[in-house]
Amino acid sequence: MPARAEFVIASALLAALLLVAVFATVVQGGDGFQLGSVAASLKWTPASAAAALLAALAATAWHRRAAGRGRRWRAGGMTLRTLLLLFALFPLLLTAWALAILWGELQWAAQPASWQDATAWLPAIIFYCSAIAVVFGAVPAFAIEYFLCRRYLRRSMDAITSKP
Repeated sequence: MPARAEFVIASALLAALLLVAVFATVVQGGDGFQLGSVAASLKWTPASAAAALLAALAATAWHRRAAGRGRRWRAGGMTLRTLLLLFALFPLLLTAWALAILWGELQWAAQPASWQDATAWLPAIIFYCSAIAVVFGAVPAFAIEYFLCRRYLRRSMDAITSKP
């Protein structure tokens, strides 16, 4: 598997698993681990996985342009760039995902609510989900993503410097 594909897939899986872990920990409310909180957090994982996927693709493209100019990146810098892109994209993709889910629910509901009533809670959900993801997920994401970036940079450098 190419280094870029491995990095992008691993970053997307990391974001999805970390979101489930963070929401399951925060939502449980001291009652211990509950399967319902994991199931509730699963509806938001496509947004986090898509944000991580796009952030990893953008970071690797950014790295290729920098490597083409002769600049070397370190794992910490690439991790910081990737996570900043991820946390910037997450609210946007979360909004799009929530609107898609809401549209589907309104289409197939027996007695659908009005669009204004259904979207009244959306800004609060986006804000709180984004804040929880940043506050509780930034440090674990940085710690794990650092090793993914280090592996990507090492593998991409080996691909450039190795002789066929």
